[in-house]
Amino acid sequence: MYALEQRHAVETGTLPADIRAEVEKVEWCDLLILSFPMYGFSLPAILKGWIDRVFVCGRFYGGKRIYDRGGMRGKRALAALSLGGRTHMFGREGIHGEMNLMLCPLLQGTLAYAGFTVLPPFVAYHVPYISDEARQAILAQYRDTLLALDALVPLDFPRLADYDDTLRPKVNLPRPTVKTRLAEAPAFITKDGSEIRVLLQPDLHGNRNQSLAEATVPPGIRTLLHRHPVTEEIYHVTAGEGLMTLGSTSFEVGVGDSILIPPGTPHCIEGRGVLPLRFLCCCSPAYSHEDTELLDAQE
Repeated sequence: MYALEQRHAVETGTLPADIRAEVEKVEWCDLLILSFPMYGFSLPAILKGWIDRVFVCGRFYGGKRIYDRGGMRGKRALAALSLGGRTHMFGREGIHGEMNLMLCPLLQGTLAYAGFTVLPPFVAYHVPYISDEARQAILAQYRDTLLALDALVPLDFPRLADYDDTLRPKVNLPRPTVKTRLAEAPAFITKDGSEIRVLLQPDLHGNRNQSLAEATVPPGIRTLLHRHPVTEEIYHVTAGEGLMTLGSTSFEVGVGDSILIPPGTPHCIEGRGVLPLRFLCCCSPAYSHEDTELLDAQE
């Protein structure tokens, strides 16, 4: 009944002014950080109460407005927490179990359910019992995490496209494919102008967190300068020669070379020599056109 009352208040514009102000703050932000000490394997009551009042049905979630279609889709969320336990106490074999499972009511049942893209939590362990120097080191790690948010791979949660109208799994969901063949892979031209043969891609093969493809660039052809704000890439050259541009640096590449392309780094590659340049391209998270920004155009 509480959720129905919230939805009614949203629809009639009768949310209390203090709640409406908090909702507007969350709607305004691009990144929501929940910073708290863990109490009894859970949130402090004051934070849980804030969530219960502010994450209102009818705006944050409701009906099929959940997960990747939730009201907060397009926003990111990060849980930053401290606790007294040591790192070895958590994990599959740890006495307390895995941290992400312990945080599931928050990470999935609250944040992902409302549509947030949920980043891996930042956990500060054993804080009450360590030296001030060790605490300063944790703060430095937290600072580095905040400065590198675009490099974090979001946690994986359900996508409504994988479920039918009654939220049962679709029978035609791709089963994880453990083997593909290059000769059988269809080719297409990607946004940067290279010919791609997809070897492993989540929507085709059921893998989750990365993709693998073979790219071909003919001699004398350069791909468009582009970048991927979120995706980290690795190229591994299997045939031919080329000139790789990575940020402000250019260098020759050949068979056996591997190139790391950090998220957000402008890059392109040109085929040189007499044979087509071929290379494997591994992307994490998986490649998507939406995460590809063209920075120039070729004649």
